[in-house]
Amino acid sequence: MELHPMIFVGLGFRKAVTIKSFENLIHQVYHLTELPGPIKALATLDTKALDPALQDFAAAKRITLIPVSLENLKRQITPTQSPAAQAAYGLGSIAEAAALFAAGDGSSLIFKRLVSNDKLATCAFAKGSFK
Repeated sequence: MELHPMIFVGLGFRKAVTIKSFENLIHQVYHLTELPGPIKALATLDTKALDPALQDFAAAKRITLIPVSLENLKRQITPTQSPAAQAAYGLGSIAEAAALFAAGDGSSLIFKRLVSNDKLATCAFAKGSFK
């Protein structure tokens, strides 16, 4: 049996986000790199997890959505330091922090913060344990 690392996608976004914003992010990543495993789950700040566009995207892709508390996001060390995220939430990148938290202890980013073409969403990909 071949083992693949689990991939977790962290997402940050603005209120005006659309499902196309999320689709664009995934499309960009698949055109830039080959992922070492399947996407296991999406993760974002818990207060954003009920956004209709995100819910629709997760349902359409049949991917689990993990809501993460701000407290848990703030515990993650992110390479990106977004002034907007820093001002609004006191952390460097919601997308990177969410991906790292969802992937668990010992995880690492395999794709740092990427911005959608419409500038409404960001994503980051983290590699978690083999399963």
